[in-house]
Amino acid sequence: MRRNLSLALAAAFVMTLVLPSGAALASEPARPSVVRDATWFLGEPDGGSATASWRFGRSSDVPLYGDWDGDGVATPGVYRDGDWYLRNSNSGGAADISFYYGGRPDDVPVVGDWDGDGIDTVGVIRGGTWYLVNEFRGGSCRRVVHLRPRGATGRGRAAGRGLGR
Repeated sequence: MRRNLSLALAAAFVMTLVLPSGAALASEPARPSVVRDATWFLGEPDGGSATASWRFGRSSDVPLYGDWDGDGVATPGVYRDGDWYLRNSNSGGAADISFYYGGRPDDVPVVGDWDGDGIDTVGVIRGGTWYLVNEFRGGSCRRVVHLRPRGATGRGRAAGRGLGR
């Protein structure tokens, strides 16, 4: 049931804006995207119909976008029960990067540039704790971030660009 809830939440965020990371953010416009049954549709910044589409992953995968190689272009990735499959181009085909990280039934996959180097990497949210890595490999987590609900005592931290090393 929790896995279905996680997938439902992820599916709710599938209609997203694809933002280039780092310095390219100011010059590159956002590109709307939709993933439906493992078919990815990429539009132009001004909206309208999709200008590109391809198949990648399975319909049960959690679709994600990130700049996996630091070139300023967000490209597709999928999360499947702890297996990550990432592409370095907006096209179908085999994954350019694959590894295992996370995999518990209640893990929610997240993507971000956790150390500010211009390359998006992965993590999972387990309860209120974010487990983040800065490499594309399995193993133990490199950074743990605990988030507190609004109004809780103490200072909370948010994960994202510029957390430092």
